[in-house]
Amino acid sequence: MTDIGPSPQSPQRDAHPASRLGAETAEVDKSIRLPFLFFILSGWIWLLAASLFGYLTFWKAHNPEFLNTHAWISFGRVSPAFNAMLVYGFACNFAFGLGLWMISRLGRVPVRYPILLVVAAIFWNGGVDIGIFGILRGDLNVFDYLELPGYVAPVILAGLLFVSVWVILAFINRRTDSVYASQWYLVAGFLAFPWIFLITAAMLFVYPTAGVSQALVANWYAGSLLWLWFGSVGTALLYYLIPKLSGKPILSYELARFGFLVLVLVGAWTGTARLAGGPFPAWIITVGIASSLLLLVFFLVTGINFLGSMASARDALSSNTALQFAFVGALSLLISGLASTLLPLRSINEIVQFTIAWEARHFLLLYGFFSMVAFAGVYYALPKILQHDWPMAFMIQTHLYTAVIGLLLVVLPLALGGWNQGMALNDPSIPFVQVVRTTTVWMLGRSLGWLFLIFGHLAFSLNLILLLVEKCKSVCCPANEYSTTVGERVGS
Repeated sequence: MTDIGPSPQSPQRDAHPASRLGAETAEVDKSIRLPFLFFILSGWIWLLAASLFGYLTFWKAHNPEFLNTHAWISFGRVSPAFNAMLVYGFACNFAFGLGLWMISRLGRVPVRYPILLVVAAIFWNGGVDIGIFGILRGDLNVFDYLELPGYVAPVILAGLLFVSVWVILAFINRRTDSVYASQWYLVAGFLAFPWIFLITAAMLFVYPTAGVSQALVANWYAGSLLWLWFGSVGTALLYYLIPKLSGKPILSYELARFGFLVLVLVGAWTGTARLAGGPFPAWIITVGIASSLLLLVFFLVTGINFLGSMASARDALSSNTALQFAFVGALSLLISGLASTLLPLRSINEIVQFTIAWEARHFLLLYGFFSMVAFAGVYYALPKILQHDWPMAFMIQTHLYTAVIGLLLVVLPLALGGWNQGMALNDPSIPFVQVVRTTTVWMLGRSLGWLFLIFGHLAFSLNLILLLVEKCKSVCCPANEYSTTVGERVGS
């Protein structure tokens, strides 16, 4: 699966460490090409599907009669299908591909049998395919991030375990003495995801727990998924990309180590804060609130490291589009972290607990942070792996601008509308029907924002298709050599 032993080095290569490093990096990029492309292209296809289902979901939120003639396309099925496509289809595939690439590059461990990772990707995406069809026919679960039917859990767990084991083995058998911050977070994420998924599947689908304890398990899983999986992989990407793209080192690796320990220790326990007021022991809710407060340390540490490093490289930030994606992701991490700290507080949670304000926080974390960082990673990594520049640099800038506008138009109406909704729900003089009608006005902004995000997805798609076509042409007619003029502008 991996070339786990150090290969013999010739005296000539030993005499030129920079050349040797470049040769090893090129070898890793070439070996990882097939599984990386499979994961990224799978995530891209899921992104297009999620774009369509997201539009249907957001539009139906304020116009429930829209395309409501068949049960499979009703809001109750389209919405969980959209969530599953975005989380398990798009985000997880990008996380797998970029995580594999980073752990291989940092450890200089080439993939010996890439077809095995492709098989793992087929298991994962096949399970998600079956799960989406199950949701649309009515076989769905009611918990956030657990909408996929339970019978697909063994299939996707098989793919997940294989990829995670490969990452751990690649880290153990690395050819370098140094261990970088990105590797800490990647190992933590790929260890945590199979564990939390296996425990949750066992307690909800195999041997279901009784009563309200199911909500406790589901919220623990949601918090762990967001912070220990997407938080870890997204942070690893930032620690890898920012020095590469800015030419500046991270401000403090001591802070990075401290933030890592905080995330690992308390990240899994933040989900129980959502259960305030429910039939649970008070200490469970208090642990969730305290963990959310402690996680503020992680957000401040990463904010100082990421934003401070980019602030010292203003020239690179102004000219490098991939670095600008990373900047938006780092800023979204800090803002969503502050929201994650404030929303669980009892005085605030009494107002926003059952409102769309929590959706604003979730979307800012999953899309504003992780997706923007993942796009930065793809814009940087793909030209390296294919040895071909992006054909249209202006399309990358178009993607960035539409993504930022769309993100603001989605998050701000949800946040402001959620607070307004919570205040109205706590006012007994306001009829519930009026609360619903007022809330639908804010949903219009979310629908408009998603249209901007769709335009960005289309720009990314067009650029990706043209890149693959030009790469195929260059393979057939290898007259045109790889150039870095466009790459310098977009981060390749």
